[in-house]
Amino acid sequence: MVSFLITQFSPYSAVSQLQKMVFVKKIGLHEGLSSVNVKKIIKDTKGFIWIATQDGLNKYDGKKIVSYGKETKGISLSNVDIWDMQLDTINNHLWILEYDALDCIDVVNQKTIKKYNSDFFSPLVGDNVWLKQMALIGDEIWIGTNSATIILNTKTNAISQLNSYSKSKRFEKSINSIESLFYENANCIWLMSPFEGITTINPINKSVINQYGFSDSAAITIKPNNNNRAFYSVKKINTNEHLCATTSGLITVYTDGKGQLDFNKGYKGFFFRETIKSVDYKNNKLLIATANGLYSIYNNKKIAFFDATSREYGDWFENITNVNEDESIIYIASQKGLGIITSKPWLEKFTKSLDNKRFEHTYFQHPVNDSVIFISTPNEFIKFNTSNLRAYSIAEGKPFYFSFLLDDSSLLVSSNNQFYIYKENRLLPVQNAYPELNKISSEAFNSMQRVNKDEYVLGSESQKGIYIWNKKTKTCLNISTESKSPRLLTNIVNYVFVNENKEIIVLSDNYVSRVNSTTGQVTNIQYKDALGKTYTFYFDLIEGKDFYAITVYGQGVLLTDKNFRIKKTYALKDGLTNLGVYKLFNYNDSIIYVTTNNGFAGINLKTGNLRMFFESDGLHSNSFEEGSGTIYKDKIFAGGNNGFTIIRPSELKLNSTPPKLYISRCFIETKKMLIDSSALELTKMGIPNDVLQTTIYFSAINWSNPDQIKFAWRVKERNNEWSNIGIQNFITLIGLSPGTYHIQVKAANEDGVWSEPKELVLEFLPKWYQTWLFKLLVFLATASIIYAFYRYRIRQIEKQHAIRKNIATDLHDDLGSTLNSVKVFTNLAISGVKQEESLQQVKDNLTEATMSLRDMIWVLDDSLDTVDELVTRLKQFAFPITAASSMELVISAGSDVNSRNLTKEEKRNLFLICKEAINNSIKYSGATQITIAIIPAGKKIQIIVSDNGKGFDEATVKKGYGLKNMQYRAGQIHYKLEVNSTSGTVIKIIPG
Repeated sequence: MVSFLITQFSPYSAVSQLQKMVFVKKIGLHEGLSSVNVKKIIKDTKGFIWIATQDGLNKYDGKKIVSYGKETKGISLSNVDIWDMQLDTINNHLWILEYDALDCIDVVNQKTIKKYNSDFFSPLVGDNVWLKQMALIGDEIWIGTNSATIILNTKTNAISQLNSYSKSKRFEKSINSIESLFYENANCIWLMSPFEGITTINPINKSVINQYGFSDSAAITIKPNNNNRAFYSVKKINTNEHLCATTSGLITVYTDGKGQLDFNKGYKGFFFRETIKSVDYKNNKLLIATANGLYSIYNNKKIAFFDATSREYGDWFENITNVNEDESIIYIASQKGLGIITSKPWLEKFTKSLDNKRFEHTYFQHPVNDSVIFISTPNEFIKFNTSNLRAYSIAEGKPFYFSFLLDDSSLLVSSNNQFYIYKENRLLPVQNAYPELNKISSEAFNSMQRVNKDEYVLGSESQKGIYIWNKKTKTCLNISTESKSPRLLTNIVNYVFVNENKEIIVLSDNYVSRVNSTTGQVTNIQYKDALGKTYTFYFDLIEGKDFYAITVYGQGVLLTDKNFRIKKTYALKDGLTNLGVYKLFNYNDSIIYVTTNNGFAGINLKTGNLRMFFESDGLHSNSFEEGSGTIYKDKIFAGGNNGFTIIRPSELKLNSTPPKLYISRCFIETKKMLIDSSALELTKMGIPNDVLQTTIYFSAINWSNPDQIKFAWRVKERNNEWSNIGIQNFITLIGLSPGTYHIQVKAANEDGVWSEPKELVLEFLPKWYQTWLFKLLVFLATASIIYAFYRYRIRQIEKQHAIRKNIATDLHDDLGSTLNSVKVFTNLAISGVKQEESLQQVKDNLTEATMSLRDMIWVLDDSLDTVDELVTRLKQFAFPITAASSMELVISAGSDVNSRNLTKEEKRNLFLICKEAINNSIKYSGATQITIAIIPAGKKIQIIVSDNGKGFDEATVKKGYGLKNMQYRAGQIHYKLEVNSTSGTVIKIIPG
């Protein structure tokens, strides 16, 4: 039996090194990279990746690339062909070495702060300078060129050349090319030349310590390549030990810390004959990029990385220029772009083999030991070794659904029309080993479980129910709709399961059937939704200590007690991204894992939390196959489209580190201009009053899974609740009123761990009419208008009050006295005293009272407030009495004054003045004609009343009450009275 296992399932070929399949996230032109020829990559103190390329500089936060060139805003370069970068972590300055220039960038404020172009260097080294590599030493930058070593003092901007390196006659010739520099410590810097070897220099006094040529017995032989290159990079692995990447392999360099070097080929017994492009060393793990591939050396094991995303093995790894590892993430600079490999100890995915056999779709994976897996696909049955990544095709040309390992280590394999046993690397008909299975040899099966020592149950994919096979008795019993007892209600079987009580549970369409393997009793269960609709497709079942879990396609996961009573259903509302649920896996009775049509779900039974995993987490794809799922030891094997994934639940830890969050950009669009700020530590910004919209961008650094970073934001002044915007990394503000707003943003990693909020204070400036000064002026103007209106209204009321008072006075003085006279004369007439004369007086007084009353009514009538109505009223009054006195009356008013409006006070007083003047002419002048002329006087009118009578002497005639009364009335309405009585009498009523 042991020999059978060795023959069947051991790796089929010995290999000198382990192979590891990795998936490289590739960043190129399509993702926004300025060039695929990447020279170097550096991670800054904020977590951003800076990418130096042949055509510019790029910044990457895991989701978006920002490119910079000669004319880009904020960060601009002197040239775009970048050869080296160095980070000053103290000042957060990134030094960019271009072909013929040197630039310094402030990575926090996102701007170029210093530029040294070719004109700066040419006076010292000529016009054909080629700046290759640099080293930062305090305030000095040492630059290796094609002709010399340049030293730049960044504080004084003084530049000098290291003129002589010679220590012996062998090195009298000046080194004419420095391709690489390595700053070992304060006592030593290495200058590496492809022609002369390594020269160690004291960086303080600039003196030569020692020189090591290619032919020295102390130095290992290094042969420059066709591009005149011998050295690529140096990596310190401890105080006195360094690794040097050269064209002749990996060299270990031992130092005394003072410039004395000793060389040894290889590293701990591992040798590379090909060119080493880059080395990196962290946590006792060595990462090596050669001209042919990528390798790591760890725990005395050499692992060759296999790029599963390339069509051909080594296709992408053959072009690496620089590699480094940080926090279990490998960053690769390549001539094909930027590559990122994320190490996930809890997960491995496989999409193809080392010999390029692609696993386009997998129905089932069956691990039989720690390295060998049998894979069932739609057209092939494959044996795959995960240690050397080699695949062997056992059978082709038909679909293979399922395989099962018996206790005797026999492997049963089911295809669409044949049941096989696997022997000697080939499939044979199952009846060759087990004749009793001859009657089912042409059927397909989807599941198989052991019932007891010698008994197994098989679920038919051919819609024939289940089969119970007893190896000892060599019998095979069919249980279906046609069997008598036990009997199923349907022949459709999706999965068979045997619980801890040896009860067979059959999952089919519409039913969960419990078959007692001892008594043969069958109990059928139907589950229904809230509307009473029967659940249809039951695909998988697992058993826990006190629960069962069942996947129901289209409904979710049912969690039941041991009596199959539903306790909870997990569906979309609980976090599932798809209800196409398939296989279940129980981990320590605490977490249930589920494969779906969109991701891999983990349900925590203790907390109720549900966590989803996707292709961005490292899965082979987001889509799984219905029957593809099994557990071997502590590993879950599940597959579908584009291969399969191995998951180690014990290694699956919560990412408790929140993303590093930055407000990376504030873009303001106004009517006149665009304002763009990219300072990472921006905390406050003023927004112009003609703003159209403001867009705020965020960057969250989480290199373990940048695609699943989610954001939320709020405006403190408007809402205390956070607004989740998913993976969208910007917000747009439109129509905010002037004022100060605190914009807060936070980010969550793939496990929902939120960062502390970042805050940006935006001060929206008011327009001129929104300023406090303008509002104060408006308030004062409004108050003034209201007060003026108030005063005007008071004056109007006072005028009305005065009119009423005058009318009351008139009623009292004029009409009252007249009526009193009527009363007196009426009493005289009644008593018989001068009866006829008294009645005449009564008549005259009543006529006068009637006329006075009409005058008052006319004054109060709002519709008669015009000059034309005044003329009419004068005519109504004057014509009867002048006619009775045999006097001629002429009243004239031009058309330009007829329509002018008069106030009630003007109307009343002008009428009464004219009336008084007419009465005086009738009584005293002896005139035969009275003339009244109304003419314009600016915005007002002028009235001239004249007669042709005898007049009077103003000097000798004492002014009576009537003339005084006329002058008083004229003054009330801001008119004045002029009297001229030389020949007749002329009275002018003129605006004052």
